Amino acid sequence: MFSNLFNLGYTRTLGQAVVFYIVYFIIFLLVSMILSIATGIGIFGITDPAQNFLWGQQTTKILGVVFCLGLGFAILIKKNLQGDSMSLVLVVVAGAIAYFSAPLFGLIPVAFLTTKK
Repeated sequence: MFSNLFNLGYTRTLGQAVVFYIVYFIIFLLVSMILSIATGIGIFGITDPAQNFLWGQQTTKILGVVFCLGLGFAILIKKNLQGDSMSLVLVVVAGAIAYFSAPLFGLIPVAFLTTKK
């Protein structure tokens, strides 16, 4: 179940896709947390706490969209699915979901994409 976790070209079962989803969401949380901590201590030159919070929200939202789109397109390339229009739409929908709701939900179509052959 964990042997091909970072092999993006691997075709997963439903259970493996759920584990993929959980692990990659945890990776996203760690990266987001590091950026939020860096923002909170003023590394980026923002010293007002209200601005830090708003900047952290925007950074997390943008990072979530980039993470979902990047991971989705990497899976498309590894599985050689660039010509499949439904898979392309699925990746774009994942980015839209990540932008309008949260990366938590944006990773669901990406995890589903790992089950395609």
